[in-house]
Amino acid sequence: MPQKRKSKGFVLLHTLWLLLLVAGIMAATLQAGRHMANSLSSYEKNIRLNLAIESAVYDVIFELLEQGERSRWIRENGRVKTLLIDNQAVEVISNNVHGLIDVNTADEKLLKILSANLPSVDHVNTPTIQAKKDGSRYSSYSDLSVSLNIPRAVFSCIYPYITLFSGRTEPRASLVSDQLKKMIGRIEDEKHSAMEGNTISVTGEVFRINVATRVSQLVNYLSAEVMITGRRDVPYLIRSWNWIDSCQIGQ
Repeated sequence: MPQKRKSKGFVLLHTLWLLLLVAGIMAATLQAGRHMANSLSSYEKNIRLNLAIESAVYDVIFELLEQGERSRWIRENGRVKTLLIDNQAVEVISNNVHGLIDVNTADEKLLKILSANLPSVDHVNTPTIQAKKDGSRYSSYSDLSVSLNIPRAVFSCIYPYITLFSGRTEPRASLVSDQLKKMIGRIEDEKHSAMEGNTISVTGEVFRINVATRVSQLVNYLSAEVMITGRRDVPYLIRSWNWIDSCQIGQ
């Protein structure tokens, strides 16, 4: 009898141990399932967010194509607007790049003034912005950053004021932002500007379209530079498409 009781006790303990093991495995499986579900949900949310941001760029492009000079992006150049895409609010700014400084073609004195007044970033020296000495053009912003050894943190603070696609020696005064005016001083209108009035052309122009959400803009934003060609077969050309880090200016 004592031996049988010992045998029954061992079986009972073994059964309880197996039940605890199965319960532990089930709990771990459920926890892993919840984690995976949360990860998938977060991944899906990020995908939807990025699609909404990219869609906003094309919304601006198509409106420029359809409405031309009557487009709100022309009438209110450089103003922030909110678009609702897939139930997500995105902040959009469109600028004609003629209001920026073209590093490839700008006057050397203007580039020196810009370099001297660029925002400072903690523990990083501000580089001197200059055209290539051999006369060739910077083909991309990556090319510019590598050629001038510009750290990523610094480039994000320089990017809002420069372009590679305006082809001008100095920006068009009527399109220059207030912040850039403070940095480089007053720019005089060209002689033909009086004839142009305040109108901004669309065909043949390059527009920089910046898009972000109120949350994502604290980290980065999508910036596309798009030329409106005026052609039926290829109505627009995307000259650049980059995710730009938000500028963290040193105090």
